[in-house]
This record gives sequence, C-alpha cells and structure tokens, in this order.
Amino acid sequence: MQKGYKRKAKGLALLQCIIGLIILIIVVLLLYFAITMDYSDKLQEGTQLRAYVPSQATAAPTAVPVTQVPATNAPEQAELVESTVPAERTPEPESEAAVQPGLTDSPTDAAETAQNESAIVSLTPAPSEAPTDEPIEEPTTEPAAESTPVPTGAYAKIEPIKNRLPDPTYKNVKLGITASQRSAADEQSVLYLNGYAYIDRENVDAAATVYRLVIVSSNGEAVMAHVNRVPGISGLPHEGASCSNVSGADFEVYLNVNSFPDDVYYLGIVFNNKGSFVLSQFPGNPSFSVVNHRVLTEVPTVSED
Repeated sequence: MQKGYKRKAKGLALLQCIIGLIILIIVVLLLYFAITMDYSDKLQEGTQLRAYVPSQATAAPTAVPVTQVPATNAPEQAELVESTVPAERTPEPESEAAVQPGLTDSPTDAAETAQNESAIVSLTPAPSEAPTDEPIEEPTTEPAAESTPVPTGAYAKIEPIKNRLPDPTYKNVKLGITASQRSAADEQSVLYLNGYAYIDRENVDAAATVYRLVIVSSNGEAVMAHVNRVPGISGLPHEGASCSNVSGADFEVYLNVNSFPDDVYYLGIVFNNKGSFVLSQFPGNPSFSVVNHRVLTEVPTVSED
C-alpha cells in the first residue's frame, strides 16, 4: 500500500512540475511579445519621436606646457601660452623688506628678470609699416584720326560720250582694278579706284597711250572719266608685258557720284592709240550701285596680270 501511495505522489509531483513549466513558458512568451510589440499606432497624430542620445562627459581642458609650443608664428603662440598656462602667483614681499631701507634684489634675480623681459619683448610682434599705394598710370588712348573729305580738285573730270562706242575687244589688252574705297567723310558720295590698263604689244608705249575710264549705266548710256597716271600705284610688277614703260599704265581716279542717277554702273577702258579707239571691259565685268547719290558697295578687285 505504501508503495502505491508513493508512486501516485511521484506522478502527481511530476505532473505539477510539467504544468508549472508550461505556465512559466507562457508567461515568458507573453512578456516578450508585450515588450517587443510596436505601439506606434497608439500614438497621437503629429507626435515626433526623439532619438536617444547618450550623455558625454565634458573633457577637462589640459594645459599646454610652454616647452611644447613650436617656434613658428610667435605672436599667436604667445597668446595661446598665456591663455592656457595659469600665471604663477608671485610671493608678496615680507613686511620687513618693505619697512627696512636699503634692501634690493640680488644680481641673480635681476638677471632672470631682464631675461624674462627680453623674452616677452621677442614675443611681441613688431609693428609693420603700412604699404603705400603708388599711383598707377592709366594707358592713354590716342584719338583715331578722322577721315577728311576728298578735295573737289581731285574729282575726275567726266565727259559725255558723243560718238558711238566701238565694240569691246580683249585682244592684246590688259586691265585690272587693284583697289576700291568709298569716302565716309563725303557720305559715300565719292568712290576711289586704282588699277592699270595697257595694250600689250611691242610697238606700244604704255605710258604714252591715252585712255579714259568708261562708266556705262544699265540702259547703255555711257560717260568718260579722266584718270591720273601714277606709276606703281597698282603694286603689280606687270611681269611678261611686251609693251614698254608698263609701270606708266597704272592709274587712280576719284569719282563723284552726286550727278549720277540711281542705277547700276559697269566699268571699262577706252584707248586712243594714235587716233584709233579701242574699247575693252574689265575682267568679270565689275560694277557699283548708286542710290540717293551714295555708292552702296565697293567695286571688286580684278586683275589679268
């Protein structure tokens, strides 16, 4: 009987232990879920969470020894040493020294004091002289030379052509325009040209050959302008020319277009070779336009040399 009771008691104790262990596990799990559960949905709208910031101990300032200060930047280092190293208190003189006359510092103390004063003076930055501003010379610009009007005496004499002009020919004739410029001072009413014209034959003297500049309008009306012979004005050597005195074939002319109607005008040369007239046009048939007594464009340069 006793053995039966003992068995029952052991079984009951084991059962109670298992039940208690299960209950403990359940309680631990409930606590774990209660701690780790997200309660953010329980907060009111607009609530801001603040992160946890651990407190940091403030480090106490450490004094910098005088011997560790580098020698560079003396004024700044002097301020650093003065701010970090506490000044030593000088002992107050005893009352006996203040009362008794004739008491002075020893020679050793006087030497140390002079040395300290010289060190302080060396740390004090010397006043620098303020830089003086020197006057800067500004570059002077010379005014551009203004163009002057062409003298009226330089205008080319213009004559109407009364007789019918011969048909143009290009045989043994060399023509060229080497420069063209409108006069801004004359409000573009004067056109300057230079070039050359000669009959390229062996028995012809280029300097003695008489010729005129022919100006032909778009409707065929033509006038002649007298030119000025200026040897070498074209700047060309005229190499290979068969005629003589070829440098005398160069010319220049100033055309005043105030009397010209609005039109397009073409250029040519008419020669008077011992009573025989020869008409020739410049290569490329260059032209210029006149509107309101002003030349609109320059004449393009052309050359056969």
